Amino acid sequence: MGGSGGGGYTPRTEQQTESTIQSARRATEYADYEAAVSERLRDLLAAYNERDTDTINNRLEQVKEVLADYMESSVFLRFGGSVSKHTYIDGISDVDCLCFLDPSKFAADSPQQLLKEFENLLRQVMGKRADVERGAISIKLKYKDGPELQILPALRTASGVRIPAYEEDAWSQVVHPQRFAQGLTDLNQKLSGKLVPVIKLVKPVMNNLEPKMKGYHIEALAERI
Repeated sequence: MGGSGGGGYTPRTEQQTESTIQSARRATEYADYEAAVSERLRDLLAAYNERDTDTINNRLEQVKEVLADYMESSVFLRFGGSVSKHTYIDGISDVDCLCFLDPSKFAADSPQQLLKEFENLLRQVMGKRADVERGAISIKLKYKDGPELQILPALRTASGVRIPAYEEDAWSQVVHPQRFAQGLTDLNQKLSGKLVPVIKLVKPVMNNLEPKMKGYHIEALAERI
C-alpha cells in the first residue's frame, strides 16, 4: 500500500498573523504619510509659484518708457535672477531686470552717474507709488503691493554682458548670466524636472535662518550637489 504524497498545511501561528497585520498597517500608514507630505509640498509650490505677471510687466514697461524717453535711446529689459531661472518665490524673491543700453552711447559713461540719474528720474515719476533706492549696482523699486523690482544698467558686448562693478565706478568684466540660467535649466531637465521644485522649497527655509543665503548661492549649491 503506497504512502500519500504532498505536504500537509501548516497553519500560521498567532504571532505570525499579528506580524503580518502590523506590517500591512505600517505600509498603509507610510503610504498615507507620503500622500499627505506630497499634497503639502504641492500646496507650498503652488503658493510660491504665484506671481502677478501682468502687474510686473506693466510696471517694467513703465520703467522702460521713462528711461527710454530720458536717454533718448532705445532701452531693452530682460529678466535676470530667479525669474530667468524659474526659481522665483512669491514674497521672498525680488524681480531682477537687466536694462540694456546702447553701448555706442553709454559705454564711456560712469555707471554710478547713470544710477544716480535713474534714481532721480524714477523717484520723480513714481511719486508715492514706490520707494526708490540706489544700491551699489542697481536701482530698487519697492512697491506697497507686489514684488520689489531691481533694475541693473547693462551693456551687451560681443562676448557677453557688462554691469556696474561693485567696488569701483566702472563697468564690470564680461559676465554671462544666461549661461548659468541655461545650465540650471539643462540640469533640471536631466533630473526629470525635480531640481527647480527642490530649490523653491529650500529658499523659504534658508530665508528664515541666520546667516541668510542669497538665492544665487542656493542655486549654485544645488547645481553642484
